[in-house]
Amino acid sequence: MLPDENVDGPSPEWSSPTQLFGDEIRLTVGDKLHAIGVTGGVTQHRSSADEGSTWSAPSPITGAGELPIYGPVAAAGSNVYVVTRVGGALHVQRSVDEGRSWSPRITLQGYNADNDDRVQMAAEGASVHIFVGRAGATPDGTFKIYYWRSLDAAQSFGSVQLLDESMSEPPSPGGIAVENGVVHVGYAAITDVGTLGHRARYLRSSDNGTTWSAPVNVSGPGSNPQIRPRPRALNGSVFVLWEEPLDHDRSRPYPNATRSEIRFNVSRDGGLSWQGPRDLTALPDVYVNHPEFAIGPDAQVHAIYRMSIDQATVATADALGYRLSSDLAATWESHEVAMDDPSQE
Repeated sequence: MLPDENVDGPSPEWSSPTQLFGDEIRLTVGDKLHAIGVTGGVTQHRSSADEGSTWSAPSPITGAGELPIYGPVAAAGSNVYVVTRVGGALHVQRSVDEGRSWSPRITLQGYNADNDDRVQMAAEGASVHIFVGRAGATPDGTFKIYYWRSLDAAQSFGSVQLLDESMSEPPSPGGIAVENGVVHVGYAAITDVGTLGHRARYLRSSDNGTTWSAPVNVSGPGSNPQIRPRPRALNGSVFVLWEEPLDHDRSRPYPNATRSEIRFNVSRDGGLSWQGPRDLTALPDVYVNHPEFAIGPDAQVHAIYRMSIDQATVATADALGYRLSSDLAATWESHEVAMDDPSQE
């Protein structure tokens, strides 16, 4: 349990589950709430003007390919952006009318796409930021973090930047966030340090993606793997949240952990210094995994995570846990189950 945890606060009320697409779903917020997903192999868009209570009819995104792993969608104002994979390339499309029509594809240069690439995107004003962790070895046999930036609302993208080339195995991007021109990146760097070598790393750009800080390990000195670090930023505070297996046996085939923790670290000065890792879930006999979180309005922080039997048994029917902080992660309400198996409704 976290120090000073508030266990008596009000619990939010949850709606019944709604299926928006046949397969896959990505959410992003601009002037509206946008969902992009797949039905029958077709990448489609839906939007909601009332925070998800009702949704527009699904409409195909003309020219879109397959959705990469993780969250390659973003929005700013009425502009909506999506990255899809067609053949051996990643492409960006934008809508300037909240998803009613879409531009032709723009290819991200300097990169050969792979089925297992992890892709993330964020947008603010006219700037669009994309980064990719190579899931397979690059042509020269190394592993890198790739980054592209647009300053004209995805009408064009600059040359690829290589933000981290130090990994001994494929890195896995966890997320990207931007606030007031400061860009924050979180990813799992696989090095030769610790069990499996997963380190929750953080990168920062204070000039809207022109230059970048050196990588920082925000997960502390522990030897457990750290997986899927997600960054978010609000009013100068930066949060990184990740999944950490607690009992992985390096001598056995991966994955084999039966217990885990969702942990986080907080910076109150825009990512320049960090308070230190803290536990979020502390749930015995549960393998918590695939954390996601959102911030706002005001000082609220929302964290959600899958609750599985163990690391090897992750099913779509797993319950989803939730915790809420109303003071920028200083204290948290009690854990609760936000969604159980929808097939049992």
